[in-house]
Order: sequence, then structure tokens, then C-alpha cells
Amino acid sequence: MATWGFLAVINPLFTVAFQARVVKFTSGIPMAVKFGGSLVLMGTSFLILIPMSTFWGVTFVLGLFALGEMLWQPTSEVFASSLASDINRGAYMGVFGASGSFAWAVGPLVDFDLRQAQGIATVWVFTALMGIGGAFFAMASLRMARGDRFRTDHPYGHSK
Repeated sequence: MATWGFLAVINPLFTVAFQARVVKFTSGIPMAVKFGGSLVLMGTSFLILIPMSTFWGVTFVLGLFALGEMLWQPTSEVFASSLASDINRGAYMGVFGASGSFAWAVGPLVDFDLRQAQGIATVWVFTALMGIGGAFFAMASLRMARGDRFRTDHPYGHSK
């Protein structure tokens, strides 16, 4: 049981150890590519669980998911906060946070029904497709909302 308990700390450990390095290393990558790539990475990493649903498979998925999250979190926060005027930024960030909470609540409910009806492999394929679909939506949203403003080499998408 203690071995499986270790999995719960992979994401925070990776984030503390590598977040600043990941942001610095990817600073030259356009924001839309980071946003979309992070969603693809987070979603498709679960496909590993189809052939390898072992401790090491889960560990690998959690590591890839953590990497994707390290790219997604700062990029999505900058995007959300940049859409609002200064006076409305707090409200925008509140909705941003609530939308994430909503996804974490609804996702398992959908997945449980999907698993019962179609099996666990279908859940992982669905998760991958949601990541890919989310990536296209995120990249299109960035382009429509701000155009070239997010095409920059600054790590957080701001102009130099």
C-alpha cells in the first residue's frame, strides 16, 4: 500500500523540482503550441494504461501528466487573465478556477458510466480524444482572442 501511496506525491514532487526549469526551457515556444501541446500530452498519456496498467505504467502516466500540467497551468492562467480588464480580472480568474473544479467533478462521473458501458480502454481513448479536442479548441481560442499577441518567446506570453 505504501508503494501505491507514493503515486499521490509524484505530481507535487515533479512540480516543485521541475516547474521553473520547464517554463524556462519552453520560453521560446509560442503560447498556442504550449497550450495545445500540454493538453495533448495530458490526454494521450493515459493511452499507456491500455497495454500497461501496472505500477510503472501508472507512474509513467503521472509523470507525463505532471509535465503537461507544468506547461498548461501558467499558459492557461496567463491566457485567462489577459482576456479581462484590470477591474474584472479577479472575476475572470474565479470563473477560470471554478471551470477546472467543474471538470474534475464531472470527468469521473462521465468516465464511470463510460467504463461500465464500454470498458476501461474506452475511458483512456476518450480521455486522449478530449485532450486532442481540447488542444484544438485552446489553440483556436488563443488565435481568435489575441491573434499574434501570444506569439512571443516570453515564458508567460507577455510582450517584451
